[in-house]
Amino acid sequence: MYGTRQNKALSISKELELALERSVRGGRLISADNNAVSSLNIVIAGSTPGAGATHLAFGLCVYLTKMGIKVLYEERNQTGAVRRMAESTGGARIDGRGIYHIQGCLMNPGTVRL
Repeated sequence: MYGTRQNKALSISKELELALERSVRGGRLISADNNAVSSLNIVIAGSTPGAGATHLAFGLCVYLTKMGIKVLYEERNQTGAVRRMAESTGGARIDGRGIYHIQGCLMNPGTVRL
């Protein structure tokens, strides 16, 4: 059973990767009708703590950042995952607005009002 779930997750991940590659050109998100998208909100929610939503969201932020797209991750739960990530990476820094910079990604721990 676990293998089937894992294969399905890998398949979905690959589909997402291909869709993102088709949607990114020159560091800009492109809509289905080939128009540049100036802003896009992506919401990732987990059904239970530990489901992997934060992990997936952070991976997506890293991927998009590497593609040259400016990304801001906003934590909207009480887990404190952004702070824990910042503490564990050692290379993270916090700017004057309270936004963490982790592996090139801007991450709002949820306490900063934008």
